[in-house]
Amino acid sequence: VTKRGENWYCTCVCEIEKEPRFEHGTEQIGIDPGYKTWLTLSTGEKIDIDRAAHERNMRRMAQAQRGGNKRLAEKLHGRMTRRITHRQKEVVNSLCSRASLIAFSADNVRGLQKMFGKSVRLASHAGLRTRLERKCRTGGVQFVAVPSRFSTKTCSACGCLSGPSGFSGLAVREWTCAECGTRQDRDVNAALNTLLLGQKVLASIPGNALNVQGDTTHAAGPHA
Repeated sequence: VTKRGENWYCTCVCEIEKEPRFEHGTEQIGIDPGYKTWLTLSTGEKIDIDRAAHERNMRRMAQAQRGGNKRLAEKLHGRMTRRITHRQKEVVNSLCSRASLIAFSADNVRGLQKMFGKSVRLASHAGLRTRLERKCRTGGVQFVAVPSRFSTKTCSACGCLSGPSGFSGLAVREWTCAECGTRQDRDVNAALNTLLLGQKVLASIPGNALNVQGDTTHAAGPHA
Protein backbone atom coordinates (compact mmCIF):
# COMPACT_ATOMS: atom_id res chain seq x y z
CA VAL A 1 0.00 0.00 0.00
CA THR A 2 1.52 3.32 -1.07
CA LYS A 3 0.50 6.95 -1.14
CA ARG A 4 1.09 9.03 -4.26
CA GLY A 5 0.10 12.64 -3.92
CA GLU A 6 -3.38 12.79 -2.47
CA ASN A 7 -4.34 9.18 -3.28
CA TRP A 8 -3.63 5.77 -1.75
CA TYR A 9 -2.89 2.77 -3.99
CA CYS A 10 -2.96 -0.95 -3.21
CA THR A 11 -0.77 -3.17 -5.40
CA CYS A 12 -1.83 -6.81 -5.85
CA VAL A 13 -0.16 -9.61 -7.81
CA CYS A 14 -2.44 -11.98 -9.73
CA GLU A 15 -2.46 -14.21 -12.79
CA ILE A 16 -4.47 -13.07 -15.82
CA GLU A 17 -4.93 -14.32 -19.35
CA LYS A 18 -2.63 -12.87 -21.97
CA GLU A 19 -4.08 -9.70 -23.46
CA PRO A 20 -5.43 -10.47 -26.95
CA ARG A 21 -4.03 -8.68 -29.95
CA PHE A 22 -6.11 -5.91 -31.45
CA GLU A 23 -6.69 -5.27 -35.14
CA HIS A 24 -4.09 -2.78 -36.30
CA GLY A 25 -4.04 -0.79 -39.54
CA THR A 26 -1.65 -0.63 -42.49
CA GLU A 27 -0.21 2.89 -42.29
CA GLN A 28 3.49 3.56 -41.77
CA ILE A 29 3.86 6.57 -39.48
CA GLY A 30 6.84 8.63 -38.40
CA ILE A 31 6.49 10.69 -35.20
CA ASP A 32 8.43 13.82 -34.32
CA PRO A 33 7.88 14.84 -30.65
CA GLY A 34 8.12 18.54 -29.87
CA TYR A 35 7.29 21.26 -27.38
CA LYS A 36 5.57 23.85 -29.54
CA THR A 37 3.42 21.02 -30.95
CA TRP A 38 3.31 17.86 -28.83
CA LEU A 39 3.46 15.33 -31.68
CA THR A 40 3.76 15.76 -35.44
CA LEU A 41 3.08 12.83 -37.76
CA SER A 42 4.60 12.12 -41.16
CA THR A 43 1.05 12.32 -42.57
CA GLY A 44 1.03 16.05 -41.77
CA GLU A 45 -1.20 15.71 -38.70
CA LYS A 46 -0.33 17.63 -35.54
CA ILE A 47 -1.48 16.46 -32.10
CA ASP A 48 -1.40 18.68 -29.02
CA ILE A 49 -2.37 18.50 -25.36
CA ASP A 50 -4.64 20.76 -23.30
CA ARG A 51 -2.06 23.43 -22.49
CA ALA A 52 -4.62 25.91 -21.15
CA ALA A 53 -5.81 23.46 -18.47
CA HIS A 54 -2.21 22.65 -17.56
CA GLU A 55 -1.30 26.33 -17.21
CA ARG A 56 -4.32 26.91 -14.94
CA ASN A 57 -3.25 23.98 -12.75
CA MET A 58 0.34 25.24 -12.65
CA ARG A 59 -0.76 28.71 -11.48
CA ARG A 60 -3.00 27.25 -8.78
CA MET A 61 -0.27 24.83 -7.70
CA ALA A 62 2.26 27.69 -7.44
CA GLN A 63 -0.19 29.66 -5.29
CA ALA A 64 -0.74 26.64 -3.04
CA GLN A 65 3.00 26.11 -2.65
CA ARG A 66 3.62 29.77 -1.80
CA GLY A 67 0.79 29.63 0.74
CA GLY A 68 2.18 26.46 2.32
CA ASN A 69 -0.88 24.39 1.39
CA LYS A 70 0.94 21.14 0.71
CA ARG A 71 -2.22 19.04 0.49
CA LEU A 72 -3.77 21.21 -2.25
CA ALA A 73 -0.47 21.27 -4.17
CA GLU A 74 -0.35 17.46 -4.13
CA LYS A 75 -3.97 17.28 -5.27
CA LEU A 76 -3.35 19.59 -8.23
CA HIS A 77 -0.17 17.74 -9.18
CA GLY A 78 -2.03 14.43 -9.17
CA ARG A 79 -4.83 15.90 -11.29
CA MET A 80 -2.30 17.19 -13.83
CA THR A 81 -0.55 13.83 -14.01
CA ARG A 82 -3.81 11.96 -14.56
CA ARG A 83 -4.81 14.34 -17.35
CA ILE A 84 -1.50 13.79 -19.18
CA THR A 85 -1.74 10.01 -18.72
CA HIS A 86 -5.30 9.96 -20.07
CA ARG A 87 -4.24 11.97 -23.14
CA GLN A 88 -1.30 9.63 -23.74
CA LYS A 89 -3.59 6.58 -23.68
CA GLU A 90 -5.98 8.20 -26.16
CA VAL A 91 -3.21 9.00 -28.63
CA VAL A 92 -1.45 5.62 -28.27
CA ASN A 93 -4.67 3.68 -28.89
CA SER A 94 -5.51 5.83 -31.91
CA LEU A 95 -2.05 5.44 -33.50
CA CYS A 96 -1.79 1.69 -32.91
CA SER A 97 -5.25 1.04 -34.36
CA ARG A 98 -4.26 2.58 -37.71
CA ALA A 99 -0.57 1.70 -38.13
CA SER A 100 1.51 -1.32 -39.05
CA LEU A 101 4.80 0.54 -38.45
CA ILE A 102 5.57 3.41 -36.08
CA ALA A 103 8.95 5.15 -36.09
CA PHE A 104 9.56 7.46 -33.12
CA SER A 105 12.27 10.13 -32.95
CA ALA A 106 14.18 9.46 -29.72
CA ASP A 107 15.46 12.74 -28.27
CA ASN A 108 17.89 13.17 -25.39
CA VAL A 109 15.19 13.90 -22.79
CA ARG A 110 17.56 14.59 -19.88
CA GLY A 111 19.58 17.09 -21.89
CA LEU A 112 16.45 18.83 -23.15
CA GLN A 113 14.99 19.03 -19.64
CA LYS A 114 18.04 20.98 -18.48
CA MET A 115 17.47 23.51 -21.27
CA PHE A 116 13.67 23.75 -21.41
CA GLY A 117 12.55 22.59 -17.95
CA LYS A 118 8.76 22.57 -17.46
CA SER A 119 7.98 22.18 -21.17
CA VAL A 120 9.78 18.81 -21.22
CA ARG A 121 8.01 17.58 -18.09
CA LEU A 122 4.64 18.60 -19.50
CA ALA A 123 5.26 16.77 -22.79
CA SER A 124 6.39 13.58 -20.99
CA HIS A 125 7.72 12.13 -24.25
CA ALA A 126 9.72 9.41 -22.51
CA GLY A 127 6.59 8.04 -20.82
CA LEU A 128 4.64 8.30 -24.06
CA ARG A 129 7.33 6.40 -25.97
CA THR A 130 7.35 3.60 -23.37
CA ARG A 131 3.56 3.32 -23.45
CA LEU A 132 3.51 3.35 -27.27
CA GLU A 133 6.21 0.69 -27.54
CA ARG A 134 4.37 -1.59 -25.10
CA LYS A 135 1.07 -1.19 -26.95
CA CYS A 136 2.74 -1.90 -30.31
CA ARG A 137 4.31 -5.06 -28.92
CA THR A 138 0.92 -6.24 -27.66
CA GLY A 139 -0.85 -5.58 -30.95
CA GLY A 140 1.80 -6.76 -33.41
CA VAL A 141 2.65 -3.26 -34.68
CA GLN A 142 6.31 -2.76 -35.60
CA PHE A 143 7.90 -0.05 -33.46
CA VAL A 144 11.36 1.48 -33.80
CA ALA A 145 12.97 4.41 -31.98
CA VAL A 146 15.56 6.17 -34.12
CA PRO A 147 18.11 8.94 -33.40
CA SER A 148 16.81 12.46 -33.96
CA ARG A 149 20.13 13.88 -35.18
CA PHE A 150 19.77 16.00 -38.36
CA SER A 151 16.08 15.06 -38.70
CA THR A 152 15.09 18.74 -38.75
CA LYS A 153 17.75 20.17 -41.05
CA THR A 154 17.69 17.31 -43.59
CA CYS A 155 15.32 17.83 -46.52
CA SER A 156 13.06 14.78 -46.72
CA ALA A 157 12.70 15.24 -50.50
CA CYS A 158 16.38 15.26 -51.54
CA GLY A 159 18.44 14.60 -48.39
CA CYS A 160 20.28 17.94 -48.49
CA LEU A 161 21.30 19.45 -45.12
CA SER A 162 19.75 22.84 -45.84
CA GLY A 163 17.27 23.24 -42.97
CA PRO A 164 17.48 25.40 -39.81
CA SER A 165 19.79 24.35 -37.00
CA GLY A 166 20.92 25.53 -33.57
CA PHE A 167 19.04 27.68 -31.05
CA SER A 168 18.62 30.49 -33.57
CA GLY A 169 16.83 28.08 -35.90
CA LEU A 170 14.14 27.10 -33.37
CA ALA A 171 11.99 30.04 -34.45
CA VAL A 172 12.02 28.91 -38.09
CA ARG A 173 8.89 26.79 -38.58
CA GLU A 174 8.94 26.63 -42.39
CA TRP A 175 11.84 26.74 -44.83
CA THR A 176 12.69 26.14 -48.47
CA CYS A 177 15.37 23.63 -49.45
CA ALA A 178 18.28 25.38 -51.17
CA GLU A 179 19.00 22.29 -53.26
CA CYS A 180 15.62 21.16 -54.65
CA GLY A 181 13.38 24.14 -53.79
CA THR A 182 10.85 22.09 -51.79
CA ARG A 183 8.90 24.07 -49.21
CA GLN A 184 9.09 22.22 -45.89
CA ASP A 185 7.19 22.39 -42.62
CA ARG A 186 9.83 21.98 -39.93
CA ASP A 187 8.02 19.35 -37.84
CA VAL A 188 6.42 17.39 -40.69
CA ASN A 189 9.79 17.20 -42.44
CA ALA A 190 11.39 15.82 -39.27
CA ALA A 191 8.61 13.23 -38.95
CA LEU A 192 9.13 12.15 -42.57
CA ASN A 193 12.87 11.75 -41.98
CA THR A 194 12.12 9.73 -38.85
CA LEU A 195 9.92 7.38 -40.88
CA LEU A 196 12.59 7.07 -43.59
CA LEU A 197 15.23 6.11 -41.05
CA GLY A 198 12.87 3.73 -39.25
CA GLN A 199 12.13 1.93 -42.52
CA LYS A 200 15.85 1.59 -43.22
CA VAL A 201 16.57 0.24 -39.75
CA LEU A 202 13.83 -2.38 -39.92
CA ALA A 203 14.65 -3.35 -43.52
CA SER A 204 18.27 -4.02 -42.49
CA ILE A 205 17.19 -6.64 -39.91
CA PRO A 206 17.50 -10.17 -41.40
CA GLY A 207 14.12 -11.88 -41.72
CA ASN A 208 12.14 -8.75 -40.97
CA ALA A 209 8.73 -8.67 -42.61
CA LEU A 210 8.70 -4.93 -43.38
CA ASN A 211 7.13 -4.35 -46.76
CA VAL A 212 7.82 -0.93 -48.23
CA GLN A 213 6.11 -0.62 -51.60
CA GLY A 214 7.66 2.13 -53.63
CA ASP A 215 8.55 5.45 -52.02
CA THR A 216 5.85 5.40 -49.34
CA THR A 217 7.62 7.93 -47.15
CA HIS A 218 7.51 10.78 -49.65
CA ALA A 219 3.90 9.99 -50.48
CA ALA A 220 2.91 10.15 -46.84
CA GLY A 221 2.86 13.88 -46.28
CA PRO A 222 1.87 16.98 -48.18
CA HIS A 223 5.22 18.69 -47.63
CA ALA A 224 7.48 15.97 -49.05
